[in-house]
Amino acid sequence: MNSCAVEGCGKTVKAKGLCAMHHQRLRRHGDPMFSKTLMERKACQKNGCGEPVLARGFCRKHYYFQRRTGQLAPLAEPQIHSYN
Repeated sequence: MNSCAVEGCGKTVKAKGLCAMHHQRLRRHGDPMFSKTLMERKACQKNGCGEPVLARGFCRKHYYFQRRTGQLAPLAEPQIHSYN
């Protein structure tokens, strides 16, 4: 079996002397060495929330709350009652 023509890749050849991954990169981007750079994760735009953004500038919790209720009210923290 032949191995991929890309240096350091030992995978089996799929087409044009490249493995499946490098062949797909060549087809999609014109470069078998193409790689997406990791984008910096942004923080939720809700004040005081440091969670990573899921959609529309909000974290998972605030985004789904806004979708469910139609407003961006602060989510109440669960109250712990002491019965002493």
